[in-house]
Amino acid sequence: MARLPPDHPSRHPLGHYSVDTEVTGITGRPSPRRLLDILERSVVRYTGWPPFRIPTAPALAPVCDEDGVACWLGNPDANRLFTDAGLSDYWRASTDGRLYLQSGYQEDGSGTLQPGRVFDVILPIWRAGELLAHAAGFARAMGAAEDAGINLRLRYTGLEGRDLVSWAKPADRGLVVGVHRSRLPEAHLAVRATPARIAEDLPGLVHQLLAPLYGRFDGYVLDRALVEREVQEMEGRKRP
Repeated sequence: MARLPPDHPSRHPLGHYSVDTEVTGITGRPSPRRLLDILERSVVRYTGWPPFRIPTAPALAPVCDEDGVACWLGNPDANRLFTDAGLSDYWRASTDGRLYLQSGYQEDGSGTLQPGRVFDVILPIWRAGELLAHAAGFARAMGAAEDAGINLRLRYTGLEGRDLVSWAKPADRGLVVGVHRSRLPEAHLAVRATPARIAEDLPGLVHQLLAPLYGRFDGYVLDRALVEREVQEMEGRKRP
């Protein structure tokens, strides 16, 4: 990454979200090669770009080291059709049950009229739902029990000056009435869950996790009913 220009989309120059997940109650540590197999089984496909996506192109394929696996989907040496920040994830998984992912915002893509100026009201719900569902699947694949602790910390940067809008679903523009602008640059969020609770109450966990994020935008109140609607739609799109 050092040779990339400062404004390259793979650097997420306008902001990014990152997630740090820790699964407790794991007995034994798999080899990095075995960990990669576990990650492949843990991918949840609700959208065309799931978290911890495992590409097959040689220039993008995950790399194993002494204690984990890492993958950079923003590698400029790869022949990529799209180079937007939201398609330039970096992720890492460790054999001790920790996961990290960083991605840019879809709203900052090359086709956006005002990159860095808007923040979608819908997309964080889908991203948080995917991340929690992936964490539950990963925990099970690592041999953790249904009541094993999953600590998920989510960070959003580059928020200051962005307006909350319905960008991904323009027909839902009524979800945001008036101007709701973030006056703060970042949001730090956290939730503790278990695989069982994620299966039982994913909308509740997503709402609990994200409500403080939406509050950054001039006190916008995230409606629990909206979260339930979007999570239900997301789950209805699950593919094998």
